Amino acid sequence: MPNKSKNIKELEQRVAQLEAEVARARKIKQDLKQTERLCLDQHQRLIKLSKEALFFRATVDMPELYLDERWRIVGCSGNLVHLTKSVVEFANRKRHIRGFLQPGDFKKIEDYLRCVEVLRDLPYENRRRWCLKYKGPNPGERIGKEWIAFRTTDKNNWKIARDNGIVKIIHQQHFEDKQDCYLIAAEEYGGPEEDIKISYKIKTSKNKNFIKDLSLIISAGSGHQETLPDLVGYSVCTGGCGNTAASIQRLGADLVTIDESLEPDTEYQVIVERIGGKIRRNLKNLRTGKLAPELELIDSNAVFDLQNHVGFASFSGEAEFYDIKIYTRKSPFSINQFKIPFDIEVGIREKALQGRFFRLRLGVMENDGVLFNSLLFADITEEKRAEEALRKASEELEQRVKERTAELAIINKELRMETLERKRALEALRESEKKYKTLAEHTNDIVYSVTAEGVFTYVSPQIKRYGYDPEEIIGHTVQEYIYPEEETPEGEEEEEEEGEEEEEEEKTPKEKTPK
Repeated sequence: MPNKSKNIKELEQRVAQLEAEVARARKIKQDLKQTERLCLDQHQRLIKLSKEALFFRATVDMPELYLDERWRIVGCSGNLVHLTKSVVEFANRKRHIRGFLQPGDFKKIEDYLRCVEVLRDLPYENRRRWCLKYKGPNPGERIGKEWIAFRTTDKNNWKIARDNGIVKIIHQQHFEDKQDCYLIAAEEYGGPEEDIKISYKIKTSKNKNFIKDLSLIISAGSGHQETLPDLVGYSVCTGGCGNTAASIQRLGADLVTIDESLEPDTEYQVIVERIGGKIRRNLKNLRTGKLAPELELIDSNAVFDLQNHVGFASFSGEAEFYDIKIYTRKSPFSINQFKIPFDIEVGIREKALQGRFFRLRLGVMENDGVLFNSLLFADITEEKRAEEALRKASEELEQRVKERTAELAIINKELRMETLERKRALEALRESEKKYKTLAEHTNDIVYSVTAEGVFTYVSPQIKRYGYDPEEIIGHTVQEYIYPEEETPEGEEEEEEEGEEEEEEEKTPKEKTPK
């Protein structure tokens, strides 16, 4: 019996130890779950910060300036401090950026803001009728045909299935890989000359941890390219950032963000409109009838003239999309009204930076009604110098061309004058030759001309009196028609003496056949 009692006591002690270890294991498990939730929240915050960084810092190491809604400097990046230490004083005193830039430069920003402000007063509430272009999904639709799955994972997590008699697009959670998934309509809707409205319902997961972004994408990529579909258009995010926010993004960067949280296992009605460059989202809880705050953006740098697919996205969460209706209509606006370039070059009012030029990039973000501005400074001094050198070289070349053209014009004029004078001289010579020929042909004397070598070039017709044709003499030399002295015929010597006073050029060739 003592041994049995001892064994029972040892067993009781062992059971107590095991229960303690189980309690510790449960505590550790709870701590791990809490740590996991904290890590996930941190992960979502990092995603949000990364997207904001993408928006505010489009270029790595580009100096940036942060301003409040009144354009007072409230902060800056470290590399801007290295560029100019005066910015620290501006930020500490919340001084207006007007004093930071060169005189007159802030007016360029004001002119831009006035153009953007005009967009807010456009008549967006027009009564034009919407035309239904799509209603679904339908049982016959297939992923890979009517819908294109763009995956960042190896597994396709989308399906089209019937649930309680309703055909739905369903995204199955893949929480372990934490990747974005996209499903894009193969057909395009709502081009640059059209407005578009999408009405649809969403059903959230029963597990609140699986509510991870139920987004609509418009003006999206086709899903066939390697680029993420939302990086060419707009995302209207519902239940984003770990079900803490709603936002409108352009090219993957948040432009407007509000706090928002969706309830688990709940149906919502979502209506998204893009009228011109104005995007608006309405969200209604179908169980309570409660409307969420309206989400709205007027984009002054519109991108709905690229691709125009429509689709849905989820960040590895569980989601259902159904009762989808897509409407379009001809827009009363031109996309050019919503393309206002922020192409501003400025200088910084500091002695050390005189002669330096910067091109600004503007970021605007509205968070719960608070407007923040960010200006990024791209140093374009070398670019401007290169442009100036190119301009001077072009001007010098143009001047040289003008000078050479003027010289050529003078030379051309001189050539024309010389050609005209030559023509006149030639005409005068021809006229003189004509007169000389007429005179020669009508005189009784024999007229001829010879070259320096004594070759006849002309003989007047009077030579025929001596039995010759001018043609048979021309081309022969004078010597061919003169008898040698020792061969002079008798009786001719006296004749020569009698005619020795006659002029030499009028002498008649002796009657003699050519040698």
